Amino acid sequence: MWRERVARVKRDAIDQLVKWYSDGWEWWLAVAEYQEYMHCLGGIDDADYAEEVALECAFEVAAEMESDGYIVTNKPEPKNHFDRHAGFKWKLKQNLEGG
Repeated sequence: MWRERVARVKRDAIDQLVKWYSDGWEWWLAVAEYQEYMHCLGGIDDADYAEEVALECAFEVAAEMESDGYIVTNKPEPKNHFDRHAGFKWKLKQNLEGG
């Protein structure tokens, strides 16, 4: 069972490399801006993570506007990176242990 998982992970990595070679590398730029306020991050190679980063950029813009005295409503909530990494580590451990 463990060897099958390792083989699948290796196959997925090779498939991704082949896709990049044939189709090119895709990357996203997450941008949040309003008037003179802007936060962005580029070079993101995962669409789901790009969405998370875009929300964080929007939160940063909102926080900067609030610090300048604006009232901001309906602002996004910041993500806790510790929780995200802890969940990833737990999932990785479960996969390696076969659980």
